[in-house]
Amino acid sequence: MVPLKYFAFLTILLSGIACDLDATCAGDKPPAENRSSAVVRINEYLFQVGNVTIHKDEHFITIPGAINMRDGLLEYFACSRAGKLHESLLVLDAEPYHIQIGLLLLGLIPGSTPIAFQGSAELPCGAPLQIRIYWEVDNKIREFRPEELVLNINDKATMKKSDWVFTGSKIFNGRYMAQEDGSIIAIFHDPHAIIDHRSLSGADDTQFYANERVLPPLGAPVTVKIYKETDPSVKERVLCDSTDG
Repeated sequence: MVPLKYFAFLTILLSGIACDLDATCAGDKPPAENRSSAVVRINEYLFQVGNVTIHKDEHFITIPGAINMRDGLLEYFACSRAGKLHESLLVLDAEPYHIQIGLLLLGLIPGSTPIAFQGSAELPCGAPLQIRIYWEVDNKIREFRPEELVLNINDKATMKKSDWVFTGSKIFNGRYMAQEDGSIIAIFHDPHAIIDHRSLSGADDTQFYANERVLPPLGAPVTVKIYKETDPSVKERVLCDSTDG
């Protein structure tokens, strides 16, 4: 279960109340208004906050979205519709604070010390994650790692496999910055993003481009799944100032 201090963090940015996964939640249907912060129990293992679905038994969340770019320079893998869409591969149909809630309710703990600034060479800290992207082609579901959808022009190859971590954004002057900026998954290191990767390449904003060779058309619907990492070797490798709870 998530420590109480991380729910205290959420009270700064939420107007509603997020229920504990083992408590009785508000109703048995998803909220009609996807900005609502109420956590809704769908069944014993399935919960929803806004457009984010929490699969408690399998330790992952799902988020709907779409292809936002098929070519061009990237700084983000995913943003909300309020984010920097001119440099984000995906646009997600979810509020950043709902994604934060979903990850916390999986028992994940964000890094306690954000990197100093965007493009910092520091390696961000937080609970390790796995990310998968799905879309349908000819009635078949295709699955990709984030790195497969991004080209590194310096290497003339796809982005090298990296460790993704739940950094959890930051609070500045009482504002939850991921919600302010729409920054969800960073490629170019960003202290305001919810998720970042532990690679030195994240300090360079000139090398990553959308991999149009594999991407579906602009606007094609996608589903993003974010899993709690269970591999002990990965947990040990990314250990810094945070634990996965």
